[in-house]
Amino acid sequence: MNNQSASSPAFRAMSEHLSKAVTELFAGYGLAVGRAASTNIASSKDEQSVVAVINYAGDAVSGAVTLVAPEWAVREWLEAIGVADCDVLDTVGEFSNMLLGRLKAKLLREGVTVMAATPTTTPRNQIQLSTGPARWAAFDGPGWQVTLRLDAAFEPGFELPAAREAQEPAEAGEAILFESFAEEREP
Repeated sequence: MNNQSASSPAFRAMSEHLSKAVTELFAGYGLAVGRAASTNIASSKDEQSVVAVINYAGDAVSGAVTLVAPEWAVREWLEAIGVADCDVLDTVGEFSNMLLGRLKAKLLREGVTVMAATPTTTPRNQIQLSTGPARWAAFDGPGWQVTLRLDAAFEPGFELPAAREAQEPAEAGEAILFESFAEEREP
């Protein structure tokens, strides 16, 4: 894989898709978030942050989505959605999984298929991130901020395919029914 610049058209498009996925995901839980003016993940020693990293890979692209949030903010998310006794690490892991799922759906509409790994979660002081091309984005919520990092590596010459007519992917939470193709057997 080739580490194209974070300013390449494909990387910018993926970053924009991820930004939309963030606002849509939090809005789905009644939490309004907007793009922050700055990406500031510095925190005091008294403020514990939690991190979730979820890797993805496709035919010509691979990378990871990293979510960083203060522990107290994750507890506020849980309170807002009516869940009081959920582990904060499980919560950031599930939010990163849902974000990547939304990103996958947006990429699929552009003809790019990626598969996701299982998220890994940890307190922020126990993680080291790669030094390859990445783009950070922060989103302000009501009194808190969530920060995301998109890493992506592309094969040489990778470009997003031209728009094509394709079946829309299922949205998160949408029921999918499958037809049975089993042969009928005579009694």
